[in-house]
Amino acid sequence: MPFDPELGEIDLRRYRAIESVVEGVHSLVEKYKSTDYVCYINDTQSFQCGAFLLGALMKQLHAHGLLSLRPEVPFLGLRFDDICGEFESIDSPGWALPHTYYPHECTLKSAIGSVVADAKASILGLELDTLKGGSGAQERGKGKARQDEGGDDDPVAI
Repeated sequence: MPFDPELGEIDLRRYRAIESVVEGVHSLVEKYKSTDYVCYINDTQSFQCGAFLLGALMKQLHAHGLLSLRPEVPFLGLRFDDICGEFESIDSPGWALPHTYYPHECTLKSAIGSVVADAKASILGLELDTLKGGSGAQERGKGKARQDEGGDDDPVAI
């Protein structure tokens, strides 16, 4: 198959998206590990909050085989959706200070969810017809008609 410049753009955006989500989650480890971490809910609980989130995140990254995951381009064997799913499946156990009745509100789910959402937003609309200068919905509609006729015009999966 001859080299297609549009496929090069798809690969480049895929690489950036995977790198963004992996680096984003690993930056949370650095954030919670920092002695300068400040809890956005209650700054008097910064040490406890950072320690709890750091420990929970590291244990779960390790359990998923993602703690030392620092893949490099071209990210062979990795699919963007799969890596996002792995990160999104990380549990966010609750915790509370002694003698309190309410759980602390900081969670891994919200922090990781934000990282994954940002990475996903960076690849919205990543379809081959869009990169070739197609007109979005109109082109997708044509692709659907061709697919119904037996053609293969699906958007490129990342």
